[in-house]
Amino acid sequence: MYNLIKLFKISKNINIQKKKNLYRFINMETKDSIDIKINNSFSLFIVKDYLYLKNISLNVTKLKSLLKHLKSLFIGLEQKYFYRLKINGVGFRFLDFKDNVLSLKVGYSNIIQINIPETVLIKLINSTEILLMSFNYDILKLICLKIKRVRIPDVYKGKGICYFDEIISLKEIKK
Repeated sequence: MYNLIKLFKISKNINIQKKKNLYRFINMETKDSIDIKINNSFSLFIVKDYLYLKNISLNVTKLKSLLKHLKSLFIGLEQKYFYRLKINGVGFRFLDFKDNVLSLKVGYSNIIQINIPETVLIKLINSTEILLMSFNYDILKLICLKIKRVRIPDVYKGKGICYFDEIISLKEIKK
């Protein structure tokens, strides 16, 4: 017995290409694409602009995980996810973003360079703020954490890289 699950409606700006075991969903405006490989445990099909999933042999936890991941990818494909990072501290700067490499000056003797995947787009707002955008939420979150890990905010002075709306509670200095 197969479980048939109606996932969601596919918007008009998403183009679908199907090859043997691969579905490619392309946003025609931004040219972002998602590749979903079909295996023996589930299959996808489209009827009247709705995406359906046929569960063949997935257990409940794997099925929930797959549905959550598919929903996240499609929301990101229609409207991009974004994060805004800021850097606090004297002399701390986002220098530039070229050839998928972000350069930072964060108080070390050398300039820190971080490789960024092609699915993540970075815009420098000014030298202390950047905007990261992607259709894949998981990769975007990992890249933000990778950038934050370069200089975690100091609990005494607040110097470091943090999210734009993040509030850092500072400790008092013992006297």
